[in-house]
Amino acid sequence: MCGIAGILHGDGAPVAEGVLRAMAGALAHRGPDDEGFHQDGPLGLAHRRLSILDLTAAGHQPMSNEDGTVWLVYNGQLYGFEPQREWLRGRGHRFRSRTDTEILVHLYEEKGDAFVQDLDGMFAFALWDSRRRRLLLGRDRFGIKPLYYVRAGQTLAFASEARALLAVPEVSAQVDPRALVHYLYQSSVPGGISTLEGLRQVRPAHTVSIEDGVLRETRYWSVPREETDAPTFGEAVDVLGARLRDAVRSHLVADVAVGTFLSGGLDSAAVTLQAQRAIDGPLHTFSARFDSPGHDEGGAALESAQALGTIHHELHLGPDALDRLPAMVEAMDEPFAVSSIIALYHLSRFAREHVKVVLTGDGADEILGGYPWRHEPDWGRSAGTRARLRGLAMSTVRSGRGARAIGPGLAAQMAGRLGRLRHPDQRYAEIVCAFTPEEMRELLVPEVASWAQSAWAQRLRPLTVCTSSSRVRSPGA
Repeated sequence: MCGIAGILHGDGAPVAEGVLRAMAGALAHRGPDDEGFHQDGPLGLAHRRLSILDLTAAGHQPMSNEDGTVWLVYNGQLYGFEPQREWLRGRGHRFRSRTDTEILVHLYEEKGDAFVQDLDGMFAFALWDSRRRRLLLGRDRFGIKPLYYVRAGQTLAFASEARALLAVPEVSAQVDPRALVHYLYQSSVPGGISTLEGLRQVRPAHTVSIEDGVLRETRYWSVPREETDAPTFGEAVDVLGARLRDAVRSHLVADVAVGTFLSGGLDSAAVTLQAQRAIDGPLHTFSARFDSPGHDEGGAALESAQALGTIHHELHLGPDALDRLPAMVEAMDEPFAVSSIIALYHLSRFAREHVKVVLTGDGADEILGGYPWRHEPDWGRSAGTRARLRGLAMSTVRSGRGARAIGPGLAAQMAGRLGRLRHPDQRYAEIVCAFTPEEMRELLVPEVASWAQSAWAQRLRPLTVCTSSSRVRSPGA
């Protein structure tokens, strides 16, 4: 990954170089290989580079077109872009590097804002058109790469991470109560908002432009609805295999070593198999081992690695893995409530000793419907870990007010709530929602609690599933 940042002063004031460098410094962990800056009066761009394609100085950013009228900072990777490069060369464009970054610059010259419709990949970018004095921000179709922005007075600032925006004097570090409620309800902050007040995210499949002081947000892509006959099982297997093969091959384009995370499960094993078939040379695989047999998948990962013939590396994690918890929290930039981050954090640091890029099996459950609440009737009853943690938090709040602490009464209350969750939507609510509206009243200060209970909050999806009543709305309702 790389890091991008920048500032545009609408009043024409020049950008302070110290602020721009401080923003880049806050993103140094995203791009340890190089940094670059471009200033044009009220506009400043900053970039931190992790070199993956064209490791030479030709890949330095910010990057411009031939005459220096278009400048770009970019974080991401395009897939299958060589035909676009050849088409652009046929149109007279000259390339100075072998990077995918230059593709964006010249596509913009040819097609304007519509160039994003031709991009296949994961990306976040900021493009400065000096002739029009116009800034364009963009994010990939599914929001894989992050991009935040804030408008304070006549100043617009953007960055790959919220922490970089705190280097801008006009930006406040005040918490946004809307984001807090989102997080406490569903353990994440979705959509275009951020945990900090005034900060927004460029939404997936959107661009944000600012010209003559006017900010415009435009959606450039929507999920297509294909009306086709249902394939047979054999046809579906063939299509999935071909698409998985093509996807993995396209992700392997790099001038550095690439490996995979291997858990022994179907998803990571399938990715590793395709990668092993595609690369020229040995493939490095990585897995985490745990002391507890009930949580350790390392044996299955080792068997998979041996069957596939990879160079396998194991990282053994014990209780001391939590010693770096403060560093993990800092690395997340915004609140993140998935416990697997502990293993992923350590495994990523471990893998970096051998390779610079890894492929994972993330997303398989979403694509193939593999989550247990979709298939197991009693899964809601067995999903007690989250409920127990929530009960612990609530008991702490209640005991602080003189109410009862954890004990048989609270345990019975928790069991009763779990027992009521029989409908699939209710089971989904139990795992997704960290706190019910009733519990939010006890957790939050009155003004925020009342807001959480408001009709506005109830319109937020999937917050509508978070209720302790017998009627639970579907996330899509």
